[in-house]
Amino acid sequence: MNTAPLVAGTKIRWFREGAGLASPATGVASRTNRPSEFDPSWLDLGIIDTATESPEQDTVEKFATVGGVKVLYDKAMTKHINKIKFTLGEFQPLVVEMVNKSDELNAASTQFNPMEGPAVNRQQKGWLHFQIRGHDGRSVWKLVYGFLMLSGDVPYTAEEFVSPEFEFTELLSELNSGALA
Repeated sequence: MNTAPLVAGTKIRWFREGAGLASPATGVASRTNRPSEFDPSWLDLGIIDTATESPEQDTVEKFATVGGVKVLYDKAMTKHINKIKFTLGEFQPLVVEMVNKSDELNAASTQFNPMEGPAVNRQQKGWLHFQIRGHDGRSVWKLVYGFLMLSGDVPYTAEEFVSPEFEFTELLSELNSGALA
């Protein structure tokens, strides 16, 4: 990948843990069973207004005494967390499902029962396909396991589009991968 200024947009797809896989093999999605990027069961999250990667880390510092003053000698990272925060530009069944803790909803759903879905339905584990596409054709993508949750209020107003905010926290999986193109 060459170094150059970049204007970028994002495409994000979601694959729930426990959903059936059609590709590369049968079974269900889990931390140890990743769907192919071509599996037809991916949920395209539509228009993404904004997306941000937010790495967080904790460090420890080692100091040495020099002439009666402690001076930083070394520093080491002890914990790393990577979060992807994004705002949807389209309202969809996943938002209704997560706000109301209902069972899984999709485009064909016509009814739901609030508070009758899985207890963890405001936070779901699964696979996220995160692609950054540049104005010049360059792209960076990664396919990572983690958990997805609504990260704030979902305001309904007649003055602007509903734009729910989500936060995805990456979790360790030997199958996590990414590419530069």
